[in-house]
Amino acid sequence: MCAVQITLAQQGLSTYTVARNTGVAFTSISIGGTVVPSWRNATSTDDNLSTAVPIGFNFLYDGVQVCEANFSTNGFLNLLTSTNLTGTGTGAYGYGNPAFSTSTLRVIAPFYDDLITQGNPGTIAGLNTAMFYQTTGSAPNRVFTAEWKNMESFGNAGADLNFQVKLFEGSNKISLLYGTMTAPVSSPTYSLGLNSITLSGAPAAGMLFTQQTVNTSSFSNTPQNVLNVVPSTNSEITFTYNGATPVALSGVFTIPGSYASIGAAVNALNYNGTSGACTFNVTPGSIFIEDPAPIQTACGSAAITFQCLTGTRPVLRPAAGGINTSGSGIRIMGGDNITFNGIDITVNAGNTLNFGFLLSQNSNTNGAQSNVIQNSVVTLNRTNINSIGFITSSVLTPATVAAGANSNNIFRNVNVKNSYRGVLFNGATTVTYGGPGAINCPPDNGNQLTSSACGTYNLIGDPATPNDLGGSSATVNPFGVAAFSQATLTVANTKVQNMTSTGTIYEDGIYISNFLPAAVSGGISNIFNNQVNTLRATNTAGGTVTGISINNNNNAGSVIRTYNNFIGDLNSANVTPAFRGVVGIGVQDEGTTSNASSMEIWHNSVSLSPSSISCSNTCLLTLLTTTGPVITVKNNIFANFTSAQATAKHYC
Repeated sequence: MCAVQITLAQQGLSTYTVARNTGVAFTSISIGGTVVPSWRNATSTDDNLSTAVPIGFNFLYDGVQVCEANFSTNGFLNLLTSTNLTGTGTGAYGYGNPAFSTSTLRVIAPFYDDLITQGNPGTIAGLNTAMFYQTTGSAPNRVFTAEWKNMESFGNAGADLNFQVKLFEGSNKISLLYGTMTAPVSSPTYSLGLNSITLSGAPAAGMLFTQQTVNTSSFSNTPQNVLNVVPSTNSEITFTYNGATPVALSGVFTIPGSYASIGAAVNALNYNGTSGACTFNVTPGSIFIEDPAPIQTACGSAAITFQCLTGTRPVLRPAAGGINTSGSGIRIMGGDNITFNGIDITVNAGNTLNFGFLLSQNSNTNGAQSNVIQNSVVTLNRTNINSIGFITSSVLTPATVAAGANSNNIFRNVNVKNSYRGVLFNGATTVTYGGPGAINCPPDNGNQLTSSACGTYNLIGDPATPNDLGGSSATVNPFGVAAFSQATLTVANTKVQNMTSTGTIYEDGIYISNFLPAAVSGGISNIFNNQVNTLRATNTAGGTVTGISINNNNNAGSVIRTYNNFIGDLNSANVTPAFRGVVGIGVQDEGTTSNASSMEIWHNSVSLSPSSISCSNTCLLTLLTTTGPVITVKNNIFANFTSAQATAKHYC
C-alpha cells in the first residue's frame, strides 16, 4: 500500500477574529507576579530573550499545544522555545525583525520594536522590574498573563510603555492589553500581531496576522513594520479562536485508515493532545512521501506508539529533506514516552536529509525523555556531511534542570546505511544565563544504544557496502557512534563497519567524550559487546583510525567501563612513520591538572594487521596530560600482526 501525501502542520492563525476595545482597565501584575528566572544574553536590558517560563496549562497556538514561553525585551512573547535563541542585535529574536521574519517564528507581539527596559541599566535588577508573568484561576479556565512594564524605545528616554499578553485556557483566546502608553519622542516603527512556524517569503493567510492600521481591528497577512502611533492607553485587542475545538486523543488508530499518513497523525496529536495512551498501527509496506511536523505534545501526554509489528516495514520518505523538522524525518521535540517500532526512514530521491530520527528539547526545562526508537533502518546520503542516522541533541537550549535534558532514551535494533555518521548523543555542559550566571547543565542521563538480545546487533554501516559511512569530506570527522557529555550511557551490541575518512582527520568507530564539568558526575557508563571493523583512512598525509576512543571528566564518580568489545581490520594510508595512524582502543583525559575519574578496560579483543602501512600503530594507547585518571586494564587480548618495518613502530 502506498500513501503519498505532503503534510504540513495545521495552522490556526487565519481562523482568528479580531476585536478592539477602548476604556479597558489595566491591572499590573508587578506586585504578585513572578519575575523571569534567567535570561539568554546575561544581564542585558537591551535585545535579550528569557529562558522558558511555564504557561501553567496547555494552550493551542499555531496548530500545536504549547505550555512554555520566552519573553523578549523587544516586546513579544515567543512560543517556539526550542529555537536557538541568540536574541542580540539584528540576529534572531533581536530588534531587527520587526516585520516578523523567518527568524522570529511562533510569536505573539503586542509591541514588537527596538525596546529597552527603563534607563537600560544592563542589570538583572533592571530586568526584574520590567517583566513579569502569572497564571490565575483554576482548571479548565486558567489565564496566563505576561507583562512588560515601563519599557522605553531605544534612544528615546522618557517613553513609558506598559502592555500585557493574556492567554485563556480552553477557549485559546489571546488578549493584548495596553496600560499607560506614552509615545517616544521619535515615532516608533513597530509591529503588532501573530505569526507561525512556517513563515517564509510572501506569507499566506495562516502564517502571519498583523495590524495594518494603528488603533484599529484591521489585520491581515501583509507584513507591517511601519506602525508609528502607539496603541491607545487602556485599550485591548482580542483574538478569538474559531478553529475546531481540540479533542484529546486516546485509543488505537490505523495509518492509513484513521489517519492518511504519519504526518496527519502527528498533526492530530499536536493539535488535540492526549487523554490516554495512543497506539498508531501502521500498515505493512506503506510508503509515506511527506514531511511530518515535529511531535510537540506540550508539557505532558500519555504514552504514544507508532508501530508495525509484522510484514514489510513501512517507509517514511521526507519529501523536502525534512525541511519542516530541522532536517529530520521524525523529530520528537520535548516529548516523553513516545515509541517508534518497525518504521524505516529513507532519504527521498534527489533530496538530502540531515537526520533520520532527532530527539531534542522543547526548552531548557523540557527535554525529550524515555522515548524508544527500535527496529528501524535509516538510509541517508553519505555525500551530505551533516547526515546522522539517529541523534539526541541538548545543545540548542542547554538544560537548567534535569527535566530539561534528553534522558533515558533508547535506540534499539537499529541500522544506519549510506550516511556520513551513524549515531550521536550530544549533551550540553555549561551555559551562562542572566540571573543565576554560569551553571553546570544537568547531563543527558541514561541514554542507550542497545539491542533486544546479546546476539542481535545494531548495524552502523551497511555490511554489504564498502565505504558506506563517511568518505565525502576531508575536513569533517566521521564516526560510527559518538557521545558527548552523557551520564550513565550504554553503548552495547553494536557493529560499526565499512567507514572511510579521506582527510588528515580522526575517524572513530565509537567515540565517548565525557567533557562534563568537574563538579558533575558522569556515573557509570558501559561500552560493551560491540564490534568495530573495516575502518579506513585513505589520506597519505595523515588520518588516525581508532576503534574505540574514551575520554572522561575530572570527577571521582565518573566511570567508563569498556569491556567485551572486538576490534579489528583498521587501516591508515599515512606514510609518516612516527604518526600513530591506527589505534585499537584510545584512552584520554579531560586535560585539566588532575583527573579523579576511572576508566576500566576489561576483556576486550583487539587484533591489528593493517596492510601496506607506513605509520605506527597500537592496540591500546593512553594519552594522558594530568595526574590520574585511574585506568584499569585487565584480561584483554591485544594482538598486533603488522609486518616489521624499519622506522614505524607497532605496539600491543
